[in-house]
Amino acid sequence: DDPAAWVGKVTGITARWNLARLLLQREDFEHVRPLLEEIVADEDPEAETIRPQASYWLGVLLLKDGDRLGAADRFDAALSQPAESFSADAAHLRFKALEGLMEGEAAAQVVDRYGAALRFFLREHPDHTHANEGYYRLGELQQNLGEFDAAIDSYAKVEGDTNLQLRAAFATVQCRFEQLKAAPDPPARERLVAVVGEDLGRFWGLVDAHPSQAESAAPASLVAKATLLQAVYVTLRGPGGAEEAARLLDDFATRFPNQPELLAQAVRLRLAALRDAGRFEDAEIEAKEHAAVLREEGHADAIDKLAASFTKEGARRAAEDDDHAARAARQTALQLYAVLTEIDESSEAGRRLKMARLSESTGELERAAQIYGEVLADDPDSLVALAGQARIAEEQGDAASAVRHWSRYAKTARPGDAAWYRGQYHLARLQLVAGEDAEGCRILEEVRSAIAGLRDKELREQLVEIYESCK
Repeated sequence: DDPAAWVGKVTGITARWNLARLLLQREDFEHVRPLLEEIVADEDPEAETIRPQASYWLGVLLLKDGDRLGAADRFDAALSQPAESFSADAAHLRFKALEGLMEGEAAAQVVDRYGAALRFFLREHPDHTHANEGYYRLGELQQNLGEFDAAIDSYAKVEGDTNLQLRAAFATVQCRFEQLKAAPDPPARERLVAVVGEDLGRFWGLVDAHPSQAESAAPASLVAKATLLQAVYVTLRGPGGAEEAARLLDDFATRFPNQPELLAQAVRLRLAALRDAGRFEDAEIEAKEHAAVLREEGHADAIDKLAASFTKEGARRAAEDDDHAARAARQTALQLYAVLTEIDESSEAGRRLKMARLSESTGELERAAQIYGEVLADDPDSLVALAGQARIAEEQGDAASAVRHWSRYAKTARPGDAAWYRGQYHLARLQLVAGEDAEGCRILEEVRSAIAGLRDKELREQLVEIYESCK
C-alpha cells in the first residue's frame, strides 16, 4: 500500500528492483530516482541483469528533469546489453536527448554522438513508431553538415507523417539548391534545375493533398519559403520565368501575413523579376511601397546590387531611346539607394552617397570618388564611403589604395559586426589576388572560428569559400 515507506529498508538487489518497479507504477519519481541510482551503481553480480533496465528508467527520469546529457549516458548503459523489450524505446529516447543539445553550446561536442545514435536507432529498429522522425532528423543533420546527397536519401525514407513529409520534401528542395551552387558545368546545372522542378512538384502535391496540414503554423512557413524557392526556380528554368516569378511573389505580405521575416526577401526577388521582365514602373511602385521593409531588414549588399542593376538598366534603356523605361528604372534605383543610405547614414550624407553610388554604377568613377571623399572629409568613419573608395580604387587598378581603404573600413567597423567581417573578407581577398597568400590566409585564420556566428549567410559563404583556398 505504501512502497515509499520501504525505501532504505530493503537491501537485496532483487527486492530493491521490485520496490523500484512499484514506485514507477505509482509514478512516485521523487522516491524512485535515488533507488534507481543505487541499483545502477551496485557492483553486485546479481545486479548485472537488472542494471540495463534500471538505467533505462533512470534515463527516462533524467530526461524528464531536463538533464539531457545524463539521460543519454543512462540510455548508453541500457543499450550495452543484448536487445531487451525496452531497447527500441531506449534507442529512440537517446537520440531525442542528444537532439535537444544540438542547438546549444554543447552542439559541437555531441554532433558525432548524435549522428551515431540516430544511425543505431534506424539500423536496429527500422520499424519503430518514430522511425520516420529518425530519418528526418538524420537528413536534417546531414544537410547541416553539407552532406546533401546523403540528406536527400534520408529525407526520401520519411513516410506516413504528413507534417514530416512536408518538411522532408521542402528540405530536399533546399539541398538541391545547394547542389546547384556547386554544379561543375552548365549541363549538370541544367539537369539539377529539372530535378528541382520535380522536387518542388512533389512538395506542392503534398500541400494540395493535405491542405489542413499545410495551414498549420509550422508548415505554413514552409509554404511561404517554398514560394520563394519556386520563384527562383522558374527564373532558372528559362524564358518567361521572370514574369511567372513576379506573379508568384505578388502581394506576398497579404498571402503570408504571419511570415514577416520573409517579406524583404520576397520583395527583393520580385524586384529582380520585374527588372528582368522590363516592368520598371511596377518595380518603382514595389520599391516605394516596401522601402520600410527593406530598410528594417538592413541587407545593404543585396540592396546595393539590386540598385546598381536598375541603374544599369536605366542606362541601357536610355541608350535605346526608351526614355519612359529609363526614367522608371532610374527612379527605382533612387528608391533603393535612398533605403541603402538610410541604413547607415544621416539624410544629408545619404543624399551625397546616393549620388556617388549612382555615379559609380554608371562608370563615372572620378565623380563618385570625389563625392565619397567629400563625405569622408565630414565623417571619416563612413563605412559606405570607405567601401566606395575601396571599390573604385580596385576598379582603377590601384590595389594598394584598395587595401588601405578596406583596412580603414575594417578598423572602423565594430568587431563582430557584418561590416567588420566584410572588411576582413576584402582584405584577405586582395592579398590572395596579389599573391600574398600567407597574409591573406592569416587574416582568414583569425576570423575563421567566429564565422559560424555571422548572420549574413551570403557573406558567411564567401568567407568559407575563400578560406578553403588556404587549406
